[in-house]
Amino acid sequence: MAREFPNVVARISEVQSRVDQAAREIADLRVPNKRFGTYIYGLTVKAFDAQGKAEGWEPWAPLLPATIVEKNRIGKEVPLVRTGELRTGFVPESGENPGVGNTVRHARYFEEGTDTMPRRQLLPSREFFLKTALKVYNQYVGEVTRRANG
Repeated sequence: MAREFPNVVARISEVQSRVDQAAREIADLRVPNKRFGTYIYGLTVKAFDAQGKAEGWEPWAPLLPATIVEKNRIGKEVPLVRTGELRTGFVPESGENPGVGNTVRHARYFEEGTDTMPRRQLLPSREFFLKTALKVYNQYVGEVTRRANG
């Protein structure tokens, strides 16, 4: 005679319900997008303050002697800081395409460099950006999964 296991069937349907809820929550990227935008923004500002001496950035080239003289004359010692506009121009992006950017028009000249000025990286490398994004999104999936486990 075949035995029936109604309790097992009921538990599997509960598991399926929790998996379905977790899948819906994971599919909504608003929370991890906001977290990632805020996190990469913070790392970018820290890297700026450290003059590019941070994981995912290239250390900035030293200032030329003439630039040092000019900075001493105006009382500013830190590279790329005169008014503070460039540093405060960093903005987190947390919508459909999270990340970080800079609203200052001349920021691209520092980021890319010019014929007369070496590149001073303001934004994270693409590899570091992706690695960091995966870290944040994996943490989010782990949180959702733990909640689903009750």
